[in-house]
Amino acid sequence: MTTEAGLVRAIGPRQLTASIINTTIGAGIFVLPAAAAAGLGPAAPIAYLVCAGLMTLIVCCFAAAGSRVSLTGGLYAYVETAFGPFVGFLAGVLYLLMASFAVASVSSAFAGSVGALWPVAATTIGRMVLITALFAALAAINIRGVRLGARLVELVTAAKLLPLLVLVGAGIWFVNPDYLRWPAAPRFDAVGRTAIVLIFAFVGLEIALVPSGEVRDSTRTVPRALFTALATTTTLYLLIQTVAQGLLGPSMTQYAAAPLAEAASRVLGSGGRLLVLAGATVSMFGYVSGDMLGSPRALFAFNRSPSITRTLTTLAAPAVCILCSGCCLSFFLIFHFKSSLRS
Repeated sequence: MTTEAGLVRAIGPRQLTASIINTTIGAGIFVLPAAAAAGLGPAAPIAYLVCAGLMTLIVCCFAAAGSRVSLTGGLYAYVETAFGPFVGFLAGVLYLLMASFAVASVSSAFAGSVGALWPVAATTIGRMVLITALFAALAAINIRGVRLGARLVELVTAAKLLPLLVLVGAGIWFVNPDYLRWPAAPRFDAVGRTAIVLIFAFVGLEIALVPSGEVRDSTRTVPRALFTALATTTTLYLLIQTVAQGLLGPSMTQYAAAPLAEAASRVLGSGGRLLVLAGATVSMFGYVSGDMLGSPRALFAFNRSPSITRTLTTLAAPAVCILCSGCCLSFFLIFHFKSSLRS
C-alpha cells in the first residue's frame, strides 16, 4: 500500500513543513499567552516545554507511520493499514467530523474578524457572502491541482508568521528582565492545568498529513517535516511568550482578549497593534486554506473502503471531493447565519 494511481506527488519537505506549521499555528497563539501567564506567570514557558515533550511522542508515532504508509488519508490511512478497513473507516469518519466542525468554527471567526476590520462584512448578509467567496476561491485554487494549493499554503504561512516575527524582533529589545523572574518554582498541578490549555496550540499536524498520497519520498519527507515543524513552532511559542511577558508583566492577564496586540502596541504603537490583529485574521484564513488542501482528500480516501463507503464516495477524484466539501461547509455556515438572522 504505497501508491495510488492518478495522483501527482508534488508535496516536498518544504511544502509539507509549511503545511504543518500553518495548521498548527492558528489564531490561538494570539490569545493563549495571557492564559499561560494567568496560570504560571513568568514560569509559563515550562508549560510550553511540557506540551512540546508530549507532542514529540505523538510526532514519533506519526513519523513512523507516515514513513511506511504513503496513501491518501493520513491518520485514516495509518489506522486502516494497521487495523483493517472497518476501524480505518471509523477513524476517517471521526476525523472528518472533527475537521468539519473545527474549520466551520474558524471560518465563522474569520468572518467576524474581517467584519471588525471592514464594517461591510459585519452584517449577516456580508458574512454569508464572505464565507461563500472564501470557500469558492479556495475550492477553485485546490481543484486546479495540489501544487497550486500547496503554494498558497506556503504563502499564507509566511504571511501569518510575519506579524509574530516582527513582534519578537522588535519587542525583545524592550523586555523588562524583572517581569521574567520567577517568584517561586511553579507547582506541578499548575503546570498541568496550563499545559492542558496550551496543548491545543500544538495540534493540527493530522490535517496536513491527509494528502500523504501526494507527498514525494514520504519515507524521508514526513519525518523530516514533522520534526522541523515541531521545533519551529515550539521555538516561536517560547519567544512569543517571553517577549509578551517581558513587555506586559503582571498586567498581561488584563488583556486576555488580545495580549499580543497590546504587547505590539507598547513597542510599535497603533500600527503594531493593527498588524497583530490583521495577523490573527490571516492566521485563520491560513487554517481554512490548509484544511481545504487536506480534509477533502480524506473523503477521496474513502474510495479504498468497501460497501457503504463506495456509495458515499463515487466521487473518485480529489477535485470532486474538494468541490463537495466546499459546498457543504458553505451551506452549513450560511444556514447558521440565516438562523441567527431570524432569531
